[in-house]
Order: sequence, then C-alpha cells, then structure tokens
Amino acid sequence: MANNYYDMTGVLILDQVTPVIKALFGPFELDENYPGNGHAYVANISESSNCSWDSVLENLQTLIEELGLSLPENAEDCVKEHLHVLVTHFGADQDEALGRLIEHCDFEDDADLDSLFTIARAFNDGHGLKAYMTESAWHCSKPRLFEFGGSGDFTGLHVSVSGSSHQVVQLGEALEAALAAGDTAKATDILLKQVERVLAGVYDEGAQLAIRSKLSGLLATPKAKAVTGRIPGDDDAMVEGLTVDERKARGHDQAKLFMQELLNSVETLTGIAEQHGASTLANLMYLHSAILEDGFIDCYPNECKVLDIARSLPSGDLWVKFIKVEYMASPLCR
Repeated sequence: MANNYYDMTGVLILDQVTPVIKALFGPFELDENYPGNGHAYVANISESSNCSWDSVLENLQTLIEELGLSLPENAEDCVKEHLHVLVTHFGADQDEALGRLIEHCDFEDDADLDSLFTIARAFNDGHGLKAYMTESAWHCSKPRLFEFGGSGDFTGLHVSVSGSSHQVVQLGEALEAALAAGDTAKATDILLKQVERVLAGVYDEGAQLAIRSKLSGLLATPKAKAVTGRIPGDDDAMVEGLTVDERKARGHDQAKLFMQELLNSVETLTGIAEQHGASTLANLMYLHSAILEDGFIDCYPNECKVLDIARSLPSGDLWVKFIKVEYMASPLCR
C-alpha cells in the first residue's frame, strides 16, 4: 500500500505579525521570527499541521474575546458569525471581496491561504499584509508514475499567479502535438490561453489592457521595424509635415481611440478569439501596435477576420489604412 502526501511552505509578506495575523494564519505553523525582514513563515505539513476552519474558528473566538467583543444573542458559534462581528469592528462592511467570501464559502474542512488573505486584508490591525508566496509538493511513498509534482503560488495586492508542474507537462505535450502536425494556429491558441490565464490574475482591467497593448507591440517589433519606413537615426526627419514627436503623439491618440472602439464593440476581447479564432485577436493587437508606431500589418483574409472587424468600427476608414492584404503592395486605401 502506498501513501500520498502534500506539503507546503511559504511566507507572508507584511509589516508585522499582529493578533489578526496570529488568529487567521496560526494553524499554518506561523513563525513570526523566521525568516524575518518583513517575512513570516507559514506551512502545511501533511503529518503535523491542522489547517482546518475549526482551528481558525477557535482562534477567532479568542481574538473576539481579547477585543472585548461578543456574538449577538442566539447567534450560531461559527466562522461566519465571528466574521460578521469583526466586519463591524473593523468597518469592513464595504469590502466586496470579503462580502462574497462570507456569502459563498461554507468554511468547512481545510482553510486556504487565499481566503485567509482576503479576510486579513479587510481586518487590518496594523499588520500591513501585502502578499503571500508558497511552494508546494505532492509525493508518494512509492515511486509511482506521475504521483510526484509541485506548484507555486504568489498572491499580492495587484496580481495573483500560480502554476503546477503538471500544467507545464501538459503545455509541452499539447504544443509538441500541434507543431508536429504543422498546426501553428492550434499552437497559437494554446499559447494565447496561457497568456490569458496569467493576465486574468492582474486585478486592474486598465493594467490588463496596457499590458496587452505593450506585449503585442513587443511581439510585433521585428515586423514593425520593417514596415514603418523610418531611417534609423533619422528621428528629426519630417514626415507628412510632422516631427517625430508629433507623429508619436498622433499615434498614441489614434491607438487609444482604436482600442476604445474595439472594446465598445465586444463584450470581452477573449470573445473575439472564441468567435473568430486566436489569430484574429492576435492580429488586432498587432494592428493596435502598428497604429501606435505609424506602421501597418499584413492581413491574410483566409486566416483571420481582422480586416472585417476593423472596417466595422466607427473609424474603420482610418484603421484599414494600417492594414495591407497579402496580395497588395501598399497599404489598403492609401
């Protein structure tokens, strides 16, 4: 008979360990002195830790007593009722993330760091909790195939990123199969989903859009240099009666307008990929970069619908000037 185990170690990144931190993260082998310098050790060891919500509840009971608080008369002695008391005490009734957690979580079985992080952020008694990062491993007492692995998790104030060794193996296997079949569209879709998964961890939608734009520009950089028609080192040259700074300002304004029109035309950007394919969404991001850099993109009508989508936007006549179909020698409509 083989036994399977799961172990995790990590740190909280914070200003100091306070009663709230001790109450919430105490079951995770909390050590406020190690490793130090704004980091406090946490762990979940399979044969010794007890990271249950029942353990958290006991700590919350103690915390409420220390704060001189009490549950309402006839209230059930459970995690939710204790959290409601603390919500009032810390003035966290407007915290939407905490509200969703209290409403939907049953607070049974094992507690998880993500939920505790949400609670701690709402009940800030001076701890200044900024993030947590962990590394985990699952392993078997016998060397069985694919029963060993690991994962990493970072959750902060602006982004959450996680991944496992199993995901890496699956990604490589899927890419290999797509490329072996010569299906670059499939390979593109696989990589797009990976990027989308990481971008989804960025909390601010504005930051997400800015990253998309800059990322597409970086990916398109080799092509952009080939199609801008600029002479290296000739930044002072006048083109269309405009200086380089004036052209940059115009490109910035036009690129911003294009993205606004595109976002207004769809519910989500990922919906474009679902309806028209990943290559169309990618080419729309390349088009945004070309508008910004005063260049153009090549369009292959049989492979994507970027030309149709660009034409359908309110300023479509302007956007098609930055598109060159494969059988034309100059930008469309120029």
